[in-house]
Amino acid sequence: MANTTDDSILCEIVGAQKLTINNASGLLLDPIKEEKLHTYCLVRNDTGKIVHTTKVVSGKNPIWTATSKSLFLLTESRIGRSLSSKLTVEVYALKTYNNNNSMMMLHKIGGGDGFNPEPSNQILLGSIQLEKSAILSRCNGERMELPLLLPQSSNSCSSDSETTTNSGGSLAIRFRMANPSDARILELLEQPTEKKFLLQEIIHIDQPLAKLVTETSESKIVRSGLCSMVNHIFTASTVYDTTSYRELKRVKPHPDPQQPEMTEFLPGIEIRKRTYEPSQSWVKAGSGQLGRLFVEVLACHNLPNMDLGEAVGDYTDPFVCLVYEDTVAMTDVIDDELSPHWLPWTQRAFSFGMMHPASTLYIGVFDFDLGQGNDHDPIGRVAVNLSNLHHDMEYTLQYNLYPSANVTDRTANGSITLRLRMECYNEKAALLSAVLSPRPKINVNVRKKKTFRVVRYTCFGEYDNEESFDFTVTRSYINEILEYKQQLSYVIQDSLLSLMFWRGQVDLLGDEKNKVPLYSFLFFVSACHLIEKPHLIIPFTLLSISLMMMANFTVRSEHPSPWHRCRSIREQVDILTNNHWKNNSLPPEEEKIRPQGIRAYEGEKEAQAYEKAIRDRQEQDLVRAEKLAELQEELNSYGDDNIATEVNKGGLIIPADLHARLSGWQGILGGICRFFRFIRLVALWEESILSFWVTVAFFASGVLTMMLPWRFILLWTGRCIVWGMFGPHMKLVDFFMIPEEGKEKVLIKNADRLFQEARLRREEAVKVQDIKALAFGKYSVQVPSFNVARHFDRPLAHSFAKPCLERPAVQVARMIPGQQFYGTMIPRPEEGVVLEGDETLPPMHHSPLMEGDGTSTENEAKTNVETEDTSQTIATVTIGSTNLERRTSMMDMGMEVMPKNVDFLEGEGMEIVATGST
Repeated sequence: MANTTDDSILCEIVGAQKLTINNASGLLLDPIKEEKLHTYCLVRNDTGKIVHTTKVVSGKNPIWTATSKSLFLLTESRIGRSLSSKLTVEVYALKTYNNNNSMMMLHKIGGGDGFNPEPSNQILLGSIQLEKSAILSRCNGERMELPLLLPQSSNSCSSDSETTTNSGGSLAIRFRMANPSDARILELLEQPTEKKFLLQEIIHIDQPLAKLVTETSESKIVRSGLCSMVNHIFTASTVYDTTSYRELKRVKPHPDPQQPEMTEFLPGIEIRKRTYEPSQSWVKAGSGQLGRLFVEVLACHNLPNMDLGEAVGDYTDPFVCLVYEDTVAMTDVIDDELSPHWLPWTQRAFSFGMMHPASTLYIGVFDFDLGQGNDHDPIGRVAVNLSNLHHDMEYTLQYNLYPSANVTDRTANGSITLRLRMECYNEKAALLSAVLSPRPKINVNVRKKKTFRVVRYTCFGEYDNEESFDFTVTRSYINEILEYKQQLSYVIQDSLLSLMFWRGQVDLLGDEKNKVPLYSFLFFVSACHLIEKPHLIIPFTLLSISLMMMANFTVRSEHPSPWHRCRSIREQVDILTNNHWKNNSLPPEEEKIRPQGIRAYEGEKEAQAYEKAIRDRQEQDLVRAEKLAELQEELNSYGDDNIATEVNKGGLIIPADLHARLSGWQGILGGICRFFRFIRLVALWEESILSFWVTVAFFASGVLTMMLPWRFILLWTGRCIVWGMFGPHMKLVDFFMIPEEGKEKVLIKNADRLFQEARLRREEAVKVQDIKALAFGKYSVQVPSFNVARHFDRPLAHSFAKPCLERPAVQVARMIPGQQFYGTMIPRPEEGVVLEGDETLPPMHHSPLMEGDGTSTENEAKTNVETEDTSQTIATVTIGSTNLERRTSMMDMGMEVMPKNVDFLEGEGMEIVATGST
């Protein structure tokens, strides 16, 4: 690559749309083959020299990415004061013969990866021309979509003809001032052997990387395993200590590096005791800035044996995979253990950056297996709901491991013990971000297909593709819908009885046995008022929904088990009003608001009795339903008057296309179940933060709409609808103002707008995925934004929690970079974008240079200096600030930015030379 200067311009060929073959060119393709166009771009300067060539991309709407050489640099040198030089981008299609559908031989040029077939083997689809002044005035990273023009000469394969016509297609392109990091990234992209350094260049890694055990070279693991096997053959796995008369077990996966001799063998009780000691080293992971989630994987218990050599001591080799937001992390592998313990010196502790306060932590346990076709055997998974946990509380939680969270019948495959703690830098900002910023759509990438299956199982469970027909999934969907019907009947029945008979509902007097029928009183007053003023039905409906949400919260908060409760409404209101216990010293009478610890087995007996009462009621209803069905069947047979001879119908013949039809019906059932799951998620306060904001929204809407003159609004709304839309004058409107061709034009216009929006989303997703594939791997898994599952995982009774008001010190030894990328031309993580703006971007200022104008006045120059200082201040925001500050930079606002040392602003021209691959 040629040496670049501070004046380099980063160019990107984004993509093309609606590419077609010019019928007048004489190089016709079969219309069916047009869908299989193989297109590429040539970039020429004003002398006709090729300065860049993209790779070939298939399709009529191609998108070029970094790997298909969409990016290149333009360097500027002073050759005079003329601004008449230009840049030409030509789009070509490779010619395909109709007889054998074979491609002509491609010739490489300049040793690069681009292609330049001979003129007889290519078809010009169109070209664009850009003046240097136009490039400089639009050098702000903004996407420009320009029409592709064709020379009127039918046999021309170049764009040098002066008379042109619109080809019907378009080409999108971007320009912005380059920085040194851009040049280094382009160098790495040109060198396939140096792709491993691309991640370090994009993210600015300043600590050693923590490797995923499934991404490690299996040959190294085999060599290490052979050495370990030989060592174990000559060294017993257990020894007997004659001094303490105890049996000592070998510490796995390795002893403490600081005390190797003392910790090579330890008693079993000592291993379990040391498991709960603080971790010695942590792995920093993720890119969130709202706070941090500290997770320690302590142990697993009673795992099934997934290996076949149990008779010779070959047991499960467990490891744990954690997926949180934009990060994948894994523990060490512990060989041949059904109840493994990860000790403080192993890779078990992870500090995740928090992007959203209600994100779910997904954890999966696997048996490590070697071999290309031998996947890591899944054992079970768990989804930890963090929105119902308090910040600055240390939780030691034990969960059952289940293969799936969506099927009817589940059997636990052991359990896992975790220790976690959440820190939030600003709880008010975190609570507000839950409603002000939507949950990001996150994909995580890995390099190996075996790792891809591990991550996907961790996020989705055993039945990860519920769109493909499966009898187990379909039966579970049907049972789930029937279960929702039964639960809804219970809710309606219990609610009506409670409201009608004024039974105790809310504890206002501090006596749980003598509750106040508050909801019955509110319902009675509201109903009396609504009968007299029926036009207030809308505000009363909104208020009723908020009251139902509060009633559901009351029921949940009264559950005997503390692990079924959620964060209180009062606590979240106190956070918003800055009246939280962290900000004020509470008086003794309000000290109970401070989160209290949870004891092991707290409320276990009461919770078992509570759950047993629910099961007994369901079983009684099931027995009653079965008896009614038997009586109905007996009645039908007793009065059967069908005396015709029965015919043997034979076996059931299933059509060949039944599988596809059943998959469609299963998809419909799955959509219905997911809808009800989300409603239940919010209504039953499974995600307390989201439920809190829904309650606040409905309550505030009800109060505000109560002040509106609804009688007047409804009266005149009805009059306007009836008189304006259903009167006889609509016949004239239909005849004169809405012709058929007008309707078609409106439909086409709306469709074009939707297609363009979809195209922009597709371009951004493809380009981000391309960079992520280079940095992290080509296999991608979309992390669920919501844990929309049928069964929720709850901690077991012997879990416990204690306040952690003093934040312990965390020693970070390694890191796992987050995978949430931002930006368009060269996407980077949020931290990388801020660092680029602070360290490597040249000083920017707003340029008043308009197209064709190379001068600026003295006043404009002063304005430029002032704007330059402002942009520098905006660019040097701290990493801990919100994303809004970063997005107010000059370049992201679409302002025209230029480096302050560009001398050709005064009228000097520039020559475009190749600095990318040629």
